[in-house]
Amino acid sequence: EAILKPFFRAPLYRRLGRAQLIGREIPFLYPLARAPKKTLLPALGMRGVIDLVYEEEGQLILADYKTNRVDDSNLESLIEKYRVQGDVYREAIKMTMKRDAVFELIFLRTGISRRV
Repeated sequence: EAILKPFFRAPLYRRLGRAQLIGREIPFLYPLARAPKKTLLPALGMRGVIDLVYEEEGQLILADYKTNRVDDSNLESLIEKYRVQGDVYREAIKMTMKRDAVFELIFLRTGISRRV
């Protein structure tokens, strides 16, 4: 309750309620490199789960919920911390849906979000 109450009260929650939902908890797996032929080595791959995929005004958005405690003093460092995660999610969607997307961090404790 302490984590979600600010989120449910935030304008972001109402905005998400109006957006076109594409999916929740979307798993993905994509290859990074193929294993050499005639070897028992597995191919290298990237896997994960995208918390929320939605569309707003024609733009595809890949959102990830975060429970970090965030304020003005650490917001930018947290955005940088998760930037690679956003790159991975965008690549997964580009490979499967053939669409560009925006990555959005949703900080549940404050009800704020940032697109990366």
